[in-house]
Amino acid sequence: MKKILIVLCLVTFSSTLKAQFTSDMTYTSIEGSSINPNSILENGQYIYLDFFSTTCGACNSVAPEINNAYNNYGQNNENIFFIGVDNFSSATACQNFSSTHNSTFPIVAGQEGGNSIFSTFSQTSYPSGILIAPSGDIVANMNYPSVANLTESLELYVNPMSDCDLVTLNTVVLNMHSNMIELEVTTNTSFLYDYPAFIILNNNNDTIAVEEVNYYGLSGTSEHILNVESDFYLWSEELRLELYSGFGETLECSYNFNKETIAKVGCTDIEAGNYNYNAEEDNGSCLYNLSYFETYIDLNAGWNIIGCTCQNPIDAINAFYPYLEKIVIAKDYLGAAYLPEFGFNGIGNLEPGFGYQLKLSESIENFNLCNL
Repeated sequence: MKKILIVLCLVTFSSTLKAQFTSDMTYTSIEGSSINPNSILENGQYIYLDFFSTTCGACNSVAPEINNAYNNYGQNNENIFFIGVDNFSSATACQNFSSTHNSTFPIVAGQEGGNSIFSTFSQTSYPSGILIAPSGDIVANMNYPSVANLTESLELYVNPMSDCDLVTLNTVVLNMHSNMIELEVTTNTSFLYDYPAFIILNNNNDTIAVEEVNYYGLSGTSEHILNVESDFYLWSEELRLELYSGFGETLECSYNFNKETIAKVGCTDIEAGNYNYNAEEDNGSCLYNLSYFETYIDLNAGWNIIGCTCQNPIDAINAFYPYLEKIVIAKDYLGAAYLPEFGFNGIGNLEPGFGYQLKLSESIENFNLCNL
């Protein structure tokens, strides 16, 4: 508590002032990237201007803390966008300074526009800093002691976001036909986590649904298919969704949700052979008078689209085994692939009612997936 009070005393408030950045003010960082502060503010981020000089001893001493704050607040991908503003030095000198301190946030050299930013904000000393809210209000002017404890100083205005705050759970759907969970999430960043996968657990920490590892990370809005491992009607009311990275080695995020929020889709037509009275929404999976084992089609060389009309899920290796020498690649709707030449089965089971792409080296007559 005492430490927080000290920081409070060291920060000069000036919330009545407005930032002087306009839409036509664009600067070039020492790495050659363009920085338009006005666009950053319009994007909803705070801007922290770190005023320094490469020849300033105190600036060198607080550089590790600036890096710590930059990392703690998401490396310009979350609440705060950090911009280093040098006074007088060249781009080369700033690059040397940045390299010495392993700094990776953008810096505007004094001779490349930094001097003008110093003048715009009437900065006469360093190290110092200014925090600008998305509204354009200058919410804090920070002097040397505040900068030396920058991570805590900024917490007075902006709470650090965790990576979990960047992942929004949109929908959880149980497909009663395929017995899979269809999960949609939105990630507010270009790339997040290496080799992620979701799992769902009940209140006894039993795993009830699990996703195969996603090799491409999370980006934008994405869909995830989880294989259900226990009867839905045995699930507890309170559930937990967990996100792991590194092939399931590291727990990154955890989200609590209620079983009642899961949408249940399937065949709702009582006349259909696969009618499911528990389905609440029809998803077009109804099947009528279909003989699962007597469906034969002719396929051409090259790409074909096929549907799985088997009564039960069937392993892709077993389903395609009779045609092994003619299959180049098979893919599901998520892009997971079966490559017989390499003995790689990324699809797993073929699911009844789902479609698949199949590339053949030559045509096949009387093709039937359900041949076992």
